[in-house]
Amino acid sequence: MPAIDVALRCKALGTLSYEELKLFSIKQWPVIYSERLNKLDRLVDGDVFPETDAQTHFRDACLNKCPPETPYEHAFIKYREILMKLWEEEVVRRRLEEERKAERRRLSEIKKAEGRRLSEIKKAEGRRLWEGKTAEKNLLQSEQDRQISQINETKRSWKKSDQARLSRGRREKGWQDF
Repeated sequence: MPAIDVALRCKALGTLSYEELKLFSIKQWPVIYSERLNKLDRLVDGDVFPETDAQTHFRDACLNKCPPETPYEHAFIKYREILMKLWEEEVVRRRLEEERKAERRRLSEIKKAEGRRLSEIKKAEGRRLWEGKTAEKNLLQSEQDRQISQINETKRSWKKSDQARLSRGRREKGWQDF
């Protein structure tokens, strides 16, 4: 039988009737795993050798080598069946808990990786946005510079045409350019 803690043994004993518990000299409630029950477990598990024919029959009955005859044997077999069922449930519960923990750790790692990835994406977007704004700003600046140079060119052409008109008008009137 696998190593089973006392809490599971007490839980299994809690399912037995009062009469069955009295057979094991357990008269307290809540049920306490007794030394006598511990000796019976060790006898059935083979840790202790039977000293009498009754102990040998008890061990054989618990190991299904012969049918149980006494209420004592029936109660102990019932206790062991319940204990094994509880132990199997505990093993399944622990395994599921470990799987849930592993899944939570895996999801946590995925979230961290996703967070790092999003952070890198935001940084890249920020750089692109900054570069885009800088490029847009440069484009606007060059467009403004082009428009200003057009305006200046237009002003120069007007100034030249105005000067030419003035010079023509002065010449026509007899004035000289200085």
